[in-house]
This record gives sequence, C-alpha cells and structure tokens, in this order.
Amino acid sequence: MYAFDIQEEITNEKSVDVLVVGESDNIIQTLLDLKSKNKVNKIETCLNGYSEVIKNYSPGSICIICTENYHFEIEMLAIKQGMHILVRNHRVTLKQHLMLESESISNRVVLCMENNHRYNPLLLSSLNNLKNLGSLRHLDSCSTVLDLKYIDLISWLDKTIRPISVTSCKNSDGDMLLVVSWEDAITKDTSFSTHIISKSANDGFCYSGKNGYMSVNLPIDYDRYSYDSISKFIDSIVSLECGMTDMESINIEFPCIRNTYCKTSVYEAFILSMENDGSQMKIEY
Repeated sequence: MYAFDIQEEITNEKSVDVLVVGESDNIIQTLLDLKSKNKVNKIETCLNGYSEVIKNYSPGSICIICTENYHFEIEMLAIKQGMHILVRNHRVTLKQHLMLESESISNRVVLCMENNHRYNPLLLSSLNNLKNLGSLRHLDSCSTVLDLKYIDLISWLDKTIRPISVTSCKNSDGDMLLVVSWEDAITKDTSFSTHIISKSANDGFCYSGKNGYMSVNLPIDYDRYSYDSISKFIDSIVSLECGMTDMESINIEFPCIRNTYCKTSVYEAFILSMENDGSQMKIEY
C-alpha cells in the first residue's frame, strides 16, 4: 500500500476529497487538473489496506475504484462510510450488483460507472438519430477491448429491454465473439446483438431498428472521455452535497448502479459461457 496527500489543500466548500483505490496515471492527472480548478481538495491513492484508509473519510467524499478485482468488497466499505463512488470496469455478479444498489440507496450515496464512451462526441451526436430508428432488432459491434460499451449503449437507448442469454466463443488469436439475446419487458419482443472483440478491430457498430439502420465508427480516445466522465461526476457530487441537485437527477443523467445491471449481467454470463465451452447462458433476474 502506498498513499500520498497532495499538499496545500483547498478549503473551498465546493471542493471534495477523493480517494483512488488502484493505479491509474490518467485518473491522477485528471484529479490534479481538477484540483488546480478548485474542484478537488485532497487526493489520496492506495493499493492495499483500503479498508483502513476508507475509514478516514467523511460522508460525502468520493472513492474512485480502478482495481482489477475486489470491487464488491471495496464498494461496500465505501458505501457504508457514506462515500460516493465511481468505478472503472465494474466487475461484480448480478446478485452483488443488486446488493450494492440496495445498500447505496439505504446509505444515500451515488454509485456510478465510468462508462466514458458516453462522452464520445460522435456517439452523443448520433443519439437522437439512433432513437428515431425505433426499438432494437439487431446490433453488430466491433471493439478492441472487452469493455461491453455497446451493451451499455443498447440499455441506454431503450430502458425497457434487458438481456436474457449470452453465448460466446474465442479463437486461437484471442478474438472473442458474444451473442446476446434481448427481451422487451413490456411487449416481450425479442432481439439480438453480436459483439466482436479483437485487437485489430475498427471500433464501431451498426444498429438496426424497426424504422431503419445506422452505422457509427467511434475513434478511441479513452483518456479524453475519462477526463469528462470523472469531471462531470465530481461536479454532480459537489452539486449534490451543496443541495443544488438531488439523487434522482443524478441517477437519470449518469450510468449509476440502478441503470447499468444489463452490462453486469452480460459480463457475468459471458464469463460463465467461456468457462463452459461457449454454451448459452441464460440470465436469471
């Protein structure tokens, strides 16, 4: 474990203390820049011993989690301490996800995912056109990393559908394929999406709805979108703590725990499918 405090802390009441659990240069650089703008007060990082470090923080502080694992344990500790949370690459089971949602509601804290693709200007400019295409029939996507951003896109566009099964396969080069079946909770209509993950892929997708289809190529600039994701999250928490916004507004605007269970359920089913030779895994809610 290592930790450091950025000196000359700012006493502005509109700044916030931030604990980073894990290692990420771009997160630290973002926080240092936000500190220079008086949005962040104390910055501390730790790798191990986080259970003791978290106890030092007051309710209303922020915990950013960027570890490879132990997300559930860290999040629970931070929630019970009254800290608001931003998580990179959320890795929990659906059962744990729902437990975290319940606990965050009970403790009145925000638990948000760093779905930084939501700040890609090309995607943002395409949203209205995508919504006008109507309910999902089929989506094809390619990406270079297993971040499941297009699963999040589907559930972001249509709040009434949810994944019901996942099938997967992997070739000798390490390329992966996910096939996800979806069901509309109201109409019971079904649809599906296919997702290729390959280091040689051109990031983008083709969305087919009942009113037509649209293709979007998305250039990758994770550092830029991560900055926007962290900055806007911190702004929202400061506004919440100052009484300028409320939990409901944040839950609507951001990819919070209550509206990101689709991505969690697909990731869990994908892991189970890979462990069982690509067998179809049904998702139980």
